[in-house]
Amino acid sequence: MPAMIVVVMGPAGSGKTTLTASLGKWIEENQGYSVGYINLDPGAETLPYKPDFDVRDWFTVEDIMVKEGLGPNGAMIRASELLAERRSELRRIVRNIRKEVVIVDTPGQSEIFIFRPAGPAITSTLRWIAPTIGVYLVDPTITPIISEATTSLLMGLIIQLRLDIPVVPAVTKADIVRVEFGETLAIGLEKVRDLALKELGGALKEIIPRLIDLMIEYLPSVRLVTISAKTGEGLEELYQLIYETYCSCGDLT
Repeated sequence: MPAMIVVVMGPAGSGKTTLTASLGKWIEENQGYSVGYINLDPGAETLPYKPDFDVRDWFTVEDIMVKEGLGPNGAMIRASELLAERRSELRRIVRNIRKEVVIVDTPGQSEIFIFRPAGPAITSTLRWIAPTIGVYLVDPTITPIISEATTSLLMGLIIQLRLDIPVVPAVTKADIVRVEFGETLAIGLEKVRDLALKELGGALKEIIPRLIDLMIEYLPSVRLVTISAKTGEGLEELYQLIYETYCSCGDLT
């Protein structure tokens, strides 16, 4: 039975599957722990890792589309429902994985996993097996740095409340997007708020500082790591954050 479970989440194209493989390899090579892999994406075409459990052995998006006459989005939603219905089987399978760390690769459409009933049902199931930590991937190519710095922490807090597991945010694609993202948050949320007031316009100039004030009051301090699943940059720091969260003895500042 695993000692720790890591659930990788993030928007489509943020690199969840690639990180699952590279983080698992890094842990095995640098920490000496055995790593198991779970694929919960029924729409995945190929995987860069060998899964110990693959939801596609139960059903695929294409199968559901054909059998139930649904489009791609409807089939993904239906797949999440089917997965939740079989969570007892999933629990038994995961308990029998003889690896010290298990990494869970979630569906490409993260909103289906996070905001529909299946996500909380699955994380609740995993928590019964071992301490479960979420990693939320922030894609710096989606939105400007200041607003993304704020929304990434806010999204991490929302996911933590929704799935009832601690969440570590991480900025991906450090190998192709050279932005000082982590350093922006490292200077402190108060200074990020000041930058937002100077650099943003329109509604964002009003909304972002207010959100930052809210997080200053309610969100525990956390350092945001910048990683590259392709080059391995930042994986050590990401693992340290995950481990600190796992053992509940680290100061996430």
